[in-house]
Amino acid sequence: MNIDSFHITYNARHLRPEDIAKSFVFNPDYEELLQGNHTVLLGARGCGKTTLMKMLTLPAIYAWGHDNAQKIKDNLGFYTVYISTDIYWNAQKDAYNKQLYIFPKYAEQVSKVAVTTNVLFALCQTFEDILKYRVVNAKQKDEIGLCRELIELWSLPATIPSLGMVKEALIQRTDYLNRHIQRTVFNCKSDDDVKIEDAYFELDYDTSALNAIIKFERIFSLDSRSMWALCFDELELAPEWLQERLFNSLRSRNQKLLFKLSASPIVSIPNDMIASSGNDFKLIKMWPHKLNNEYVKFVETLVKSVLYNKYGQDVDPELLFGNNPVLNKERNSYEEEGAIWNEVKILAQTDKELRDLLIVNDIDPSNPVVSESNSQKMDTVLRKIKPIVYFRNYYGQVDKTGKRKARSRKAHTLFFGKEVLYKICDGNPRWLIGIINEMLRRVNGSSKIERISDAKQAAVYEDIAEQFFEVVKAIPDAIISRKTGVVALYGVLQEIGDYFFDEIVIGKFQRDPHSTFEIDRDIAEDMIKILEKAVYQGAIVLLNPSENAFDFEMKRKIFKLSYLFSPKFKTPLRKYSTIALSRVLSGKETITYHQSKIDFKN
Repeated sequence: MNIDSFHITYNARHLRPEDIAKSFVFNPDYEELLQGNHTVLLGARGCGKTTLMKMLTLPAIYAWGHDNAQKIKDNLGFYTVYISTDIYWNAQKDAYNKQLYIFPKYAEQVSKVAVTTNVLFALCQTFEDILKYRVVNAKQKDEIGLCRELIELWSLPATIPSLGMVKEALIQRTDYLNRHIQRTVFNCKSDDDVKIEDAYFELDYDTSALNAIIKFERIFSLDSRSMWALCFDELELAPEWLQERLFNSLRSRNQKLLFKLSASPIVSIPNDMIASSGNDFKLIKMWPHKLNNEYVKFVETLVKSVLYNKYGQDVDPELLFGNNPVLNKERNSYEEEGAIWNEVKILAQTDKELRDLLIVNDIDPSNPVVSESNSQKMDTVLRKIKPIVYFRNYYGQVDKTGKRKARSRKAHTLFFGKEVLYKICDGNPRWLIGIINEMLRRVNGSSKIERISDAKQAAVYEDIAEQFFEVVKAIPDAIISRKTGVVALYGVLQEIGDYFFDEIVIGKFQRDPHSTFEIDRDIAEDMIKILEKAVYQGAIVLLNPSENAFDFEMKRKIFKLSYLFSPKFKTPLRKYSTIALSRVLSGKETITYHQSKIDFKN
């Protein structure tokens, strides 16, 4: 199995809204997105931004079987125009094989034509949806009348006046644009030589869409006070001019158009170009930087939904996945002869720092229970050190000389149970669905509800961690050329993961070891650029985002490695203290790049 298939098989971009609706789980982010205001969704790849956007469309809402669907149909205050970012919008980049670098002005014109054409195509799709779901007994003559006006308004060639044929003409415009580009490249030497006579180059997505909307409302007698939401998805892939314009549009008080945008957690647009959150628009950050009950409830509901679709009945996830000894909250496991009691006792026999910690807190290392008079130590000491104790026992050992080292055997047994499933995806629904389906596939797709062994669960997590690492290796331009060689993003992540493993499992026992890192002032700008790619992929997760505001830079921000890497690095699914990234990487950036592979030299 390849984890990149999660980004394809379970990618909402490739699914019809009707299909997305079949497995959609209502959540607070969706509830906020439904409001009639400008909105920005921020989140890593796969976190569900596209799913939420498409769930605003009429085909999705009418196909959704949720109890809230009818209420949304009755009260949704806008029509949705879903627009997926296309790589061909970025005309000066690789989309046109860098042919347009010597034509910067023309390249921007090409980009604007591409964007406008896509927006108008999406608008036609919305018109069709409204006629199907909202307009009773729509007359063909009215559609013909509308399309005749659109053909003239959008400078389309003579075509049959139907929405389907108008969409086809817009698709053909892309071909005309490509021909124009080729003529320009072969016949011109600079922007001064370029001649543009085609009227469609003068169209603008904003005014062209608005004019069409007004005509549509008039012809089909819709309420002229209705609002229309232009939903631009994956703006981190869009050209800078469009990002700047759309984020500036959030200041708009236009009574007709709303803008709902999605982008990566770190926004690259200058601070002074963006409207203020709360006053001008709603900002939604789609990752669990704060673990709260709403997040846990959403994940559990999604898991149960996937299992229901598989088995055709409600299934308790615990029946399939069991409980995890590190993450469950059973208090009796701390009692004498309990699971935690036993793990602490075993480690204390060889770990002086742990023994000292227990003694200082009036806990007997040979019988690590707490008395009623000392009961607060259950939470302040034993519960806090529980994951560290387990991980040191399972993934570390003491050699004959008394020195701690990593175990030579693979130990997978700590990565299983419903608690691991709920946490390891960092709220990423695409990964969560993919993991569950892969586990079910490995039990031969049996329709029988039975416990999936710890080993099979752990094997899935181990494979996914390694393959996610391969995805990071394949991120374009995620390398830095330096005199000592080339620093690769995945090499940096490897160093971070190894550092945390060494501190938690191998080094001296600490009550609060490091497991998160701050991008401090000593981190170079080129390093920050490749770390931004890690944020977009979800390989690292921002933990202290600005409250109700955008995050424009990564310095002074705190991150953790994606929990999806934990089975690879053998680190707990828990946040501990923070260390400066420059300390983690100190003296460890001699990473040499080869064309076929990247080697790490210590």
